[in-house]
Order: sequence, then structure tokens, then C-alpha cells
Amino acid sequence: VAGEVRDRMAVYPPEGPWNKPGPPGSRWYQRHFGPRWRRRDGSIGGRNTSEKLQKSWLVDISRLPRVVTAEVWTGVSYAPRVQMEGAQAEFHRRRGWKTDVMVVREYARERLPRVLDEVAGEG
Repeated sequence: VAGEVRDRMAVYPPEGPWNKPGPPGSRWYQRHFGPRWRRRDGSIGGRNTSEKLQKSWLVDISRLPRVVTAEVWTGVSYAPRVQMEGAQAEFHRRRGWKTDVMVVREYARERLPRVLDEVAGEG
């Protein structure tokens, strides 16, 4: 279950014009790189500051007698502003980024019942 939630957290929304080069003087964000800009002479500058959110999601599993817990997490510093319920920046919401709560609710509705059936031997 945790691995499937991790995989869903790593899904990026489709790219838009904000991820594409524009005319001289324009700025955009290149995924897995960082901010880019086109100089007046047409050359492209940028800063490689991406922490690669998509590739950063991890699962930690803890096992105790009769109890197993799993945590899905990322250490990317800007992840809360992109995907955390209550901290997500409005422009990320408008561009289709799902929050952690959205992903878990969607998973619980769409996939979890089948997983539980499979574990119970009914699937």
C-alpha cells in the first residue's frame, strides 16, 4: 500500500507553458533542473536548483510484534509548498498538483478496497 501511495505522490501534472522556453526576457521552470531564462541575445541561462521531487519519494516500514506501520515521505525542502495539504501554494493547486491528502483519499477510494480483498484472499 505504501509503495503504491509513494508512486502516486510522484506523479507530476502535465507540463504547461510555465515549463517551456519563451521569447527573450522570459522565465520558466524546467523540471528536474530549476529556473531558466532566455537572455535578450537568445541564449539560455538557469540555475540547477531542483531537488528532483518526483524521484525523491521514499517508504519507511516499521515492524513490531503484531503491528506494521509505513510512512511515505520526501526530504525535498520545497515539497510542502507543492504537495502538502494546508501548505500548498495556490499556483501549484491551479496547475494540477495533488496534495498528500488528495492522493491518500483517492487511493482509499479507488484502490485500497481491492488490496484488502486480495489480502483477505477474496481477490
